[in-house]
Amino acid sequence: MKKSIRAVLFLLASALTAVTAPQLLPVAQAAPSGDCPKAVIVALRGSGEGSIGPQNYGNISSSGWEGNTLSRLLKRAYSTFPEIADIPVLGVDESYEAISVPLASIFLESRVST
Repeated sequence: MKKSIRAVLFLLASALTAVTAPQLLPVAQAAPSGDCPKAVIVALRGSGEGSIGPQNYGNISSSGWEGNTLSRLLKRAYSTFPEIADIPVLGVDESYEAISVPLASIFLESRVST
């Protein structure tokens, strides 16, 4: 199970580090009450993907702008690891220019390191 958590976190971290232009990232804002979650998943969709409409993961929902690929990953993660049920997904909107992520090299890298 720990390998699965590491694999999910590795894939999410790898996808996020592929973003090299900080100006493309959404601007973070604190909640009006001043309460911030301990953790948040920042979902940046891949190139060619658009909104898939609002989605539910665990006890939270997203705008759907994470795209189909990340949505499948998030659904699997939230169903496999109930302890993350309350971690919100911070999505982007139509103004985010999705970039191409070299998934083949990410998977090859993870297979070599295990």
